[in-house]
Amino acid sequence: MSSLLSGLIAAPIVPLNASGEPDFEALEGLIEYLLDRGAEGICIGGATSEYPHFDLEERKSLITKAARRTHGRGALLSAVGSSSLRNVVALARHSLDAGARALLLPAPHFFRYDQGDLESFCREVCRSVPAPYLLYNLPAFTSGFELGTTLRLLSEDIGIVGLKDSSGDRGAIRPLAKARGAREISLFAGSDHLILEALSAGWDGAISGNINLCPELYAAFFRCFRTGRQEGVRRCQEAIVTIGDRVREMPFPWAVRSGLEIRGIRVGPLPLPPSPARWEQISKFRAWFERWLETELSAISQACD
Repeated sequence: MSSLLSGLIAAPIVPLNASGEPDFEALEGLIEYLLDRGAEGICIGGATSEYPHFDLEERKSLITKAARRTHGRGALLSAVGSSSLRNVVALARHSLDAGARALLLPAPHFFRYDQGDLESFCREVCRSVPAPYLLYNLPAFTSGFELGTTLRLLSEDIGIVGLKDSSGDRGAIRPLAKARGAREISLFAGSDHLILEALSAGWDGAISGNINLCPELYAAFFRCFRTGRQEGVRRCQEAIVTIGDRVREMPFPWAVRSGLEIRGIRVGPLPLPPSPARWEQISKFRAWFERWLETELSAISQACD
């Protein structure tokens, strides 16, 4: 059974100007950088974009800019999370008008809700704005979708056609893969250390913010996986896990923002003022990442070509 969506989807950060507002020109440049280096689509508005920092009109503008840069070059996915149903509906409508292929639907943020609340919320969003939705399981920042809730919503014909799972729950991989027997659904890994395991179980792709740092690495991983080059897969997966471990040492996605500067991408200031200890940590990460690019990335790329 075919899937609506598949492949390597990059979730870009949102560059900022000196006033802390979105730098739309820099965002468009970042999207070009990701697509030129192997990303097969763009996911705007998720956790990597730090969406709670921006008001509704700023988020609509981000969606519009991303749609313009991805048109004809890859799929656009738009995450429509908010603290209110009203804003989710507004973002969903705008995303569809802009040409998004599918919408990512996380639980409402800030307050914690039980599973019944989340099911009612998802059904109401789908009723209010009919569209292809992927559930966006993001328990680090919102209420998480339990496996039973996810399977129920995937089984209903309400417009939920897949899942991006950023829970890191290895035990959910195979049950979700089995759910594909009943309906056409798309399954994306959102936890980098589980990409290989998810793809091996039959999942369709990955949506990741760490792709910002080295899209060439992730593109090489997917090439090797698709062509059965196991040694290349192993080397790429090890590097992906190493980068992920480093990124998780800081508030996400501060390391990603810092690493993008090493790659020559304008990102602007961090959204919050780091402490002196955090600045020292950022400096060490930048030094490590620069060495890693020089010594590891080119060797991995050559081994996978």
